[in-house]
Amino acid sequence: KPTKPLFDQARFLCNDAEVEIRRVLAEEVLVKICRNLGTGLTESKYIEKIFEFVYDSDSGVKMAAIDSLVELLDVLSPAFKRSKMISVFFDLMNSSNEEMMKKMSFLVGKIFYKVMENILKLSNNLYDSWRV
Repeated sequence: KPTKPLFDQARFLCNDAEVEIRRVLAEEVLVKICRNLGTGLTESKYIEKIFEFVYDSDSGVKMAAIDSLVELLDVLSPAFKRSKMISVFFDLMNSSNEEMMKKMSFLVGKIFYKVMENILKLSNNLYDSWRV
């Protein structure tokens, strides 16, 4: 298991002036940290850093952060999703930036697909349980 100083170092690097460092953190490092830490620490310490990246001045960092938020949806609690995530996604959907609009349209489709996939699994499980 990684040590606390390693996590603190990752949080510190989130403020780095170098775009590539912020992009890698947004795209890979923070997702791995959050998955390993679980819901509580993710929501209390690390998700805010990803939210900061969503509003980064560099579009590559922004796009990586948005992908990371979607990637972490299954780690976050339903209450957190309702209270924080929905407002961030609505804010991003209202962007006048064409690149952001394309990204959000793609992600809405991806989320819709996951929801439909889960509904189909649930309905198949119900059907299988009734057949027995």
